Amino acid sequence: MLKGDYFLINRKDSNIDTKVRHLFKINPTYEFVIAERFRLSAGLNAVAENDSIGKDKTVHIYPDIWIHTEIAKSVDAYAGITGDYEKVDLHTLARENQWINSNIDIYHTNKSFEFRGGVQGKVARKVSFHVGTSIINFKHLYFFENSPLDRSKFNIVYGNALRLNFFGEVGVVHADKVNINLRGDYYSYNMKTLAYPWQRPTYKVGFYSSYKMFDKVLLTANLISQGGAKAYDNETNNVVTLKSALNLEAKVRYFISKPISVYVEVNNALNSKYPIYQYYQARGVMVSAGFSWSF
Repeated sequence: MLKGDYFLINRKDSNIDTKVRHLFKINPTYEFVIAERFRLSAGLNAVAENDSIGKDKTVHIYPDIWIHTEIAKSVDAYAGITGDYEKVDLHTLARENQWINSNIDIYHTNKSFEFRGGVQGKVARKVSFHVGTSIINFKHLYFFENSPLDRSKFNIVYGNALRLNFFGEVGVVHADKVNINLRGDYYSYNMKTLAYPWQRPTYKVGFYSSYKMFDKVLLTANLISQGGAKAYDNETNNVVTLKSALNLEAKVRYFISKPISVYVEVNNALNSKYPIYQYYQARGVMVSAGFSWSF
C-alpha cells in the first residue's frame, strides 16, 4: 500500500518575507498475517519539508509499524509506533484561535515519535467501546500566549514536549436513529523548552448524541467540558489556571429534500461563563438559523 500527500503553502504578511513552504509526505506499507492471529503492518513515513525553525534536517524518516490481534469475539487489541509531520498554516491557527496576531512565525509540528495502543470492539450488538493511550514526542508544537503589547491578541510560541494521553470512549447505536457517544481524554505534558503547555487543556469530556425523527428531522445535542489550561498573566507576572469550560449545544435540522435542509442551533445553552482563552469570555446563549445545500 502506498499513500502520499503534498502541500504547497504561500503566505504574505506586512513584516513577513514571502516564502513558499513545501511539505511532501509518502507512506509505503506492507500488510501480512502471522500465525493466523496477528495482523502486522510494516512501513515508514518519509517527509520532506523546508521550514527553517531550529537546526532540523529537511528530510525525516519515521517507522510506521502496527500490530493487531483479536483477543475475544469482536474485541481487538492494537499497538504501534510511528512518526509524522503535521501541517500547520495560517488557517490551522485561525480556526483554533481567531484572535492570533499578525506577522507571526508559522511552522509545521514534528511528531518525532508516537506510540499508540488500545483495545476496541463491541460488548453487544449496539454498544461499542475504545480505550487506550498514546505517547507523542513533539518538536515545534505551537502554543498561544497573550501579546505583552496588546493582550487582546495572541502570539505563537513553539516548544518541545512529551505528551501522554489516556482516553476512553463508549458508543451506542440503535436502529440507525439513535447515536450516543461518550469520550474522555486526559493529557499530561512534560515540557522541555517552555514552562507550561500554554492555553492547552489537560482534560476533555464530551457527550455527543443525535436522534433521527420521522426521516426528516435530525436532533443533535452535545455537552462538552474541558479544563486545566494554564496561561501567563502579563499584568501580574503570574501563571493562572483558566476556569473549566462547560458548553451545551443543540441543533434541530429539517431536511426539505436529501441535499437541502434548514436548521436552528443553540450554543452555550447553559449560559455558562468560562474563558475560551485568557481574557476572552464565552458569549452567553447564542441562537442561529440557516440553510444548507449539499451537492
